[in-house]
Amino acid sequence: MSAGWGRARDEGAGPDWFAAAADEPAAAPAWAEPEPESAPEPTPDPAPAPSGWAALVEPERRPTAKAAPKQNAAAKKSATAKKNAAKKQSNSWSSRRKDRDPAEADKPKPPPSREKLEQRAKNILLYHLGRQMQTRSQLADRLRKKEIPDDIAEAVLDRFEELHLLDDAGYAETFVRSRHSERGLAKRALSYELRRRGIDDDTAAEALSTLDEDQEAETARRLVDSRLRATRGLDPQVRTRRLVAMLARKGYSSSIAFRAVKEALAAEGQEIDIEDPGFD
Repeated sequence: MSAGWGRARDEGAGPDWFAAAADEPAAAPAWAEPEPESAPEPTPDPAPAPSGWAALVEPERRPTAKAAPKQNAAAKKSATAKKNAAKKQSNSWSSRRKDRDPAEADKPKPPPSREKLEQRAKNILLYHLGRQMQTRSQLADRLRKKEIPDDIAEAVLDRFEELHLLDDAGYAETFVRSRHSERGLAKRALSYELRRRGIDDDTAAEALSTLDEDQEAETARRLVDSRLRATRGLDPQVRTRRLVAMLARKGYSSSIAFRAVKEALAAEGQEIDIEDPGFD
């Protein structure tokens, strides 16, 4: 029996009931009913624009993209200030070794080995000999200033002499020859300069023996001739005193100096009547 007949029987179906049932639309089955559509998600309401004091305070709480560079510059400036402060606090120890304990800076360093000191002495000698010729005494003073022990310095200097890298006799001969020809120094001045450079008397005498009296007289006359023009117009006696004093400062004896001056003035037609004072 269908559902309609059961209903009619339960409700006391009659002619009137059938007429009313015919007017009602037939109920659709459950499987034919459409599924309820899902309700759309509510969209959030836009935040209300700030007004009043909130409108003035809000930009400070929300930094914009333009404020970011200013904040970065301020952060860099603060980091630089902290770094400078850290450098000032590290005066007692090296700032390059920041991982080093400051207490270790006060500990005495172990003394260098003999091999290192010898190598350091060799480097010092090679550096100075590469610049110009020097005597053993001069190089010994340089090693002493660099705190090279005397025994190591003597050993290294002896080794350099064996290799002919250091030669006081050759230095003295070269010094006498160059200073006499270039600066016009006589034996007396050359002897003083050699002693001042640490050359012993025997080595200096041997080097000075290469100069004879004729060479000194020739050099003295050349020096006087180069100064005559500057003394023209002066009294002959004044000229003589100035030229003789110039030769005396270069180490010439009084006899060589007066002879050179008299010969030079005589060549100009001036005769002087000044005796040799003999200041040798």
